[in-house]
Amino acid sequence: MSPEEYEHHVADLLRREGWKASVTPHQRDHGVDIVAERGRQRMAVQAKMFRGSNRPVNAQVVMELYGAAAYADCANAMVATDGRVLPDAEEVAAKLGIPIRIIPDRKSVV
Repeated sequence: MSPEEYEHHVADLLRREGWKASVTPHQRDHGVDIVAERGRQRMAVQAKMFRGSNRPVNAQVVMELYGAAAYADCANAMVATDGRVLPDAEEVAAKLGIPIRIIPDRKSVV
């Protein structure tokens, strides 16, 4: 699965959870991969497909998403990843109210 396919996978999961989810253009997305809406809620999602690499989600990813969500007029944000999450990312996410969800890619869900 490519990173772009992972974004669509996450959007499909959000749709099954009742969100209207749209994947942003792959280029120049300003740090928001998916915009999800449900009722009056508008959420920016950053999808990080890091499984199998040594790149974890760190605090910088969360901070960048916080700013990107504001730029995209989203009151909420979420990080979706299939990889590791560092403690500094968890700490910043908790303070900013940004959930980090572990969402395996389709190949991992067997």
